Amino acid sequence: MAPPAAPVPTAAAHAPTPPSPTPPASSAGTASAQPSATRSPLRGGNQVDAPTGLEEVNRWATAAGVRDSLVDWVAAGLPTEGKATEIDIDYVGAESPVTAVATVTLDGYLDDSVRGERFVLKFSRKPCESCPSGMSGWWLWDMDVSRRCYKGRGHDTFAKGKCL
Repeated sequence: MAPPAAPVPTAAAHAPTPPSPTPPASSAGTASAQPSATRSPLRGGNQVDAPTGLEEVNRWATAAGVRDSLVDWVAAGLPTEGKATEIDIDYVGAESPVTAVATVTLDGYLDDSVRGERFVLKFSRKPCESCPSGMSGWWLWDMDVSRRCYKGRGHDTFAKGKCL
């Protein structure tokens, strides 16, 4: 018997500022060194209609050791395997960016109606005197997910609507 499903909080319930920074326990954590038992909550389920809560996603990122690199975060956190993947990361701040928006487009789903998804992930970080880089890791504070349908199965642009 499977355990009961936990309620899923919405993204709007979370404040857009990261918690106080804490130094990483080890600098060895990267996407390639991700513990096998630490699976991203964004890798399963319907993130368009029932998105995973931001607190749960941030707990995963800490456990997986991917807070220092947004590229590692995306590679480990999103279901990119076997899909055409386009990643665009816009950083705000010259030498030590404090905010970033990562737009990740996944295409070529093996599904009869959903062709792909687009994740727009907004991150921030703070100065941290005890962190090796002088900045805390990246904290996700907003997420928007949309889908695109195959031709004849609904909308062919990214939108929240369901595919047929």
